[in-house]
Amino acid sequence: MGNVGIKRAISTDRCKVLLLKLYFNFPEKPDTAGKLYYLESIVACLRNTFQKAKSESTAQSIDRSMVKFKGRLALKQYLPMKPVKHGINIWMRSDSVTGYTYDFNIYCGKDANNLDGTLGEHLLVHVWLTGKMSQSQQRNLLGWECDFLCNLSGTLWCKWQDTIKVMLVSNCHSNDVCTVNRKAKDGSKLVVECLVALKTYNEYMGGVDLADQMSTLYDLDRKSDKCWKKVFYKLLLAIVVNAWILQKEIQHKTVPLKHFLVNLAEQIMAKGQKTAKVQQKYSTGRPSKRARENIINLTMLPFIMLPFAREK
Repeated sequence: MGNVGIKRAISTDRCKVLLLKLYFNFPEKPDTAGKLYYLESIVACLRNTFQKAKSESTAQSIDRSMVKFKGRLALKQYLPMKPVKHGINIWMRSDSVTGYTYDFNIYCGKDANNLDGTLGEHLLVHVWLTGKMSQSQQRNLLGWECDFLCNLSGTLWCKWQDTIKVMLVSNCHSNDVCTVNRKAKDGSKLVVECLVALKTYNEYMGGVDLADQMSTLYDLDRKSDKCWKKVFYKLLLAIVVNAWILQKEIQHKTVPLKHFLVNLAEQIMAKGQKTAKVQQKYSTGRPSKRARENIINLTMLPFIMLPFAREK
């Protein structure tokens, strides 16, 4: 147990040193540098790699993904409808079925180069858009009622009264009707009619949410006063999730993400140890006096904090 505690302490100290030295550009930031100065090179590399590693699917979604950050930052946004309400906004384009991230844009404010809308510039698939209509054109709908309009160019607008009002614009659907299952307020199941456009949108709208769900399972939520480091941790998990999805498709078998993450970390550490110029040697003998004192202090910490916890 003593040796394990020593190795863990050394690894933690080394991790802190590496995080302090983590930079993707020169630490001295020039005055004319952009807001993504420290991430420009890795963002360009990842956007190119993500698109080359996997062919485009026929169903994709574009949505916001928030990086939690509560410090002072001009890029910070407040989105009350998102699980992460304060943070840095990243627009992502992901596969609606697997959650694979093809492309992303980091929002840099109104004064920066506007990249909104560039995620879909190379898409050769249909696009579904949600939009609002003016209040004068709206009428109150009863449960599961639907209003729709279609112009000569084939653009369909519809509003459906689900548990909330759902408004949608589509350029690839007609006014065809299908049936869907819904749950009433009393818990009973209902079979109601709705437009095919609404059913298709509900099936394929959650690609970015699926990518966020998988990346937050083992989130690297480390405290940092550097906003670009928080964005890097988010992108690092996106890399892991994309690699996990590619492995499942290539090997045709499902491996739990936790096992894949552990195996990936062990392989990276093994490769780093082989290529390192200075090889670290771990002692298998008795721990030193200083190491034994550190272990004793760590084991006594809960008993030291116990009186303070009782006073609270």
